[in-house]
Amino acid sequence: MSEETHIIQFTQTNDGKVLLSCDSLPSGAIIRYEINYPRKKLFVTAGAYLAPIETPSGSMILARVFLGKKGISDTQSFQTPTNQSQPEQSTPSTLIACTQNRDFQIYDWQSRHQSILDYHRQYEPDLILLGDSITHFWGGQPQDNPANPNGNVATDIWDDLFSSYRASNLGYGYDRIENALWRIEHGELDHTVSNPLIIIHIGTNNLSENSDDDIIQGMDHLLGIIKTKKPNARLIVHGILPREIDENHTTWERLTALNPQLEICARSHQSDFISFGEEFLTADKKINTTLISDGVHPNRKGYEIIAKHLKRLIGT
Repeated sequence: MSEETHIIQFTQTNDGKVLLSCDSLPSGAIIRYEINYPRKKLFVTAGAYLAPIETPSGSMILARVFLGKKGISDTQSFQTPTNQSQPEQSTPSTLIACTQNRDFQIYDWQSRHQSILDYHRQYEPDLILLGDSITHFWGGQPQDNPANPNGNVATDIWDDLFSSYRASNLGYGYDRIENALWRIEHGELDHTVSNPLIIIHIGTNNLSENSDDDIIQGMDHLLGIIKTKKPNARLIVHGILPREIDENHTTWERLTALNPQLEICARSHQSDFISFGEEFLTADKKINTTLISDGVHPNRKGYEIIAKHLKRLIGT
């Protein structure tokens, strides 16, 4: 199957969105994309095209057709026109809502999104936990059977803490702020109560890609979108937990500056804020492996600490 035969069309709509299409798209094939991507070729871990792409002016969209894990087209590009009335400047990736497929070996990101939409239609939850794999691996529904390295050993802690709620787990493996933004913009707060409790714990996967300012801008935008969707929601923002860089270094030194900025951002949206990352470190500031077994994800004892701090705020 020749790569050159699958040509992606990029169509700019009147409202500034970009539509992707391919006349020769084989059965089961999908278009994947990245925005302002630093490399020239896309891999199966790129985001799947699920909806019109909204990007700032001057953004570069790269797209490629995949059939399963195999790329069956060249990587093709489209740059959105620059707005001549404004000076051109780089937009942080944390402000550009997009999908992702980085955890494709564990589960399908698109399927999880659909599972959450279906779950909300059925149960109309009143408590939402929005996050990445740290949230996903804790417990609750929908789980989508993730290959959790810690074995989902904290499900009982989840059940005990949230027993008085109809809780929904909106954690996705490898999600970044911009991916959570896409999910919120595409229905994951629909069919919830008008005044839900929303606990937000995201940003650790942005640490390797974004500056502190990018992360703060992204969180500010995300909280603003959430409050627009659910103005009567109560928000709790969770400071980013330390993670291991290598056996001698963690992110803690950086987080001592970043988490206080996140608190200022959260308070500006009338959100509560909790941060207790130092409890996951040893005296010499290394990851405490009795609480975080793999350098990133809390184990059962780690989730007990998280639950302890959340219980203080939600009063269960």
